[in-house]
Amino acid sequence: MAKVAVQHACTECGYAAARWFGRCPGCGAFGTLVEEIPPPAHGAARETRPILRLVDVTAEEAERISTGVPELDRVLGGGIVPASLVLVGGEPGVGKSTLLLTALAAVSRGGRRALLVQTLFSSELGSAPGSVAQVREAAGRLLRVAKETGVATVLVGHVTKDGAVAGPRVLEHLVDCVLQFEGDRYHAHRVLRAVKNRFGSTNELGVFEMTGQGLTGVPDPSEVFGRTVGGEPGAAVACALEGTRPLLLEIQALVTPTDLAMPRRVATGVDPKRLAMIVAVLSRHARVALGTADVFVNVAGGVRIDEPGADLAVALAIASAARGAPVRERTAAFGEIGLTGRLRPAAQSERRLEECGKLGLDGVVAPAGTPARGKLRVEQAETLKQAIGAGLDAARGEDS
Repeated sequence: MAKVAVQHACTECGYAAARWFGRCPGCGAFGTLVEEIPPPAHGAARETRPILRLVDVTAEEAERISTGVPELDRVLGGGIVPASLVLVGGEPGVGKSTLLLTALAAVSRGGRRALLVQTLFSSELGSAPGSVAQVREAAGRLLRVAKETGVATVLVGHVTKDGAVAGPRVLEHLVDCVLQFEGDRYHAHRVLRAVKNRFGSTNELGVFEMTGQGLTGVPDPSEVFGRTVGGEPGAAVACALEGTRPLLLEIQALVTPTDLAMPRRVATGVDPKRLAMIVAVLSRHARVALGTADVFVNVAGGVRIDEPGADLAVALAIASAARGAPVRERTAAFGEIGLTGRLRPAAQSERRLEECGKLGLDGVVAPAGTPARGKLRVEQAETLKQAIGAGLDAARGEDS
């Protein structure tokens, strides 16, 4: 009788090895490798299909299925595609089940059949339900069923302490779409992003609000996240672009003296490396003294922004906090900052200006060459130093 092959798989990243390790070579976690027995091989031969050249493949545009949740449809690219496999990840309690139950109810009311399954596992595997082998096997079987029957399937998963979808990495490669549901369970607003999407853009963003009746979409998030109180130093409004949706976001900054040899640069909602670069450019080219100060930056509402078009608003908020001078009231900012201190134009500036005008702002600080739109006043600047001079209300500053 042949000896049964045994492998050890990491419960964090899915790394598999023939022997046990105390520390996973894949992700570096300790004590995460568990013993697993692979499923027996099936002797039934599969039906072979002819090999086709790419020019002979006929591409058909599938009709998407509306989930009944406009914000979810936006992130998916217009609705869920038949025969697709979608993975939704998020922290426990963020609202994954609430979102999908709302979508299932809307789909059912539309006359389509929907099935909710709590847990799947294979009795052919020796490992417990939820293990790496079980997750991989169940996802593979669901993928085959979805493709063969044309049934759209949605999987739900948790995230690790690093924010990645829990389970083997191969799971993200198997599915067609990976959605990340972000937000603090103690705050009302949630953000849905597409990390991977074979049928649409990964730059779209959906915003939800958790209410007593469940999750409701926020059709105009700029009205929620772009509110500021006039005359407050350290607050600026950024006009960021998430996919096709312009967003007005409040950027908050705090600059405090420090006795530490290495001043802190703490970012919430902003890339820490991007923040370090902006602080360096402010110190070198805009003459904002930050070498002996801690800098804290936060994006209000728990939203995360990664696009470089928000650089100028972050710099204005930091300069405002450092000099004690508020940003001019009813004024937003957008633009990319270069290492030389020059401003680079942001993509789709017309859409950003349109969003600013729609919410009743009076002015925008933007890179030189940005076209004016309507009654909106555009303060053009070639360098970061000029932008700070145009954006700050020096007459109301503490240091003026």
